[in-house]
Amino acid sequence: MTVGTVNYTADQLLSVFNTPPAGNGLIVLAHQLIVAKLNVGSTAYTYVNALIAAADALVGSKVLRPVDNGYVKPDITSDFVSALGSYNEGAAGPGHCE
Repeated sequence: MTVGTVNYTADQLLSVFNTPPAGNGLIVLAHQLIVAKLNVGSTAYTYVNALIAAADALVGSKVLRPVDNGYVKPDITSDFVSALGSYNEGAAGPGHCE
């Protein structure tokens, strides 16, 4: 999967999920972004696809921890984290499957 402009293996993505944010907004954003990408799959939801694209642009070429030492202040990522979290939890977008 690609996060920002960097490709990650499944093992690397799992290591990102096992990395505590520890004040790193990039890790918190990556957690929500990866889940959103898995949730969207091939379905075209304009709102979330635009949100994912904007979050990917923010991440850019920063490499996620623990693969490397990418960092972004949490206040820079908080709006994306909140919006992607709402989508991932079913509060925005199509909602939960029954």
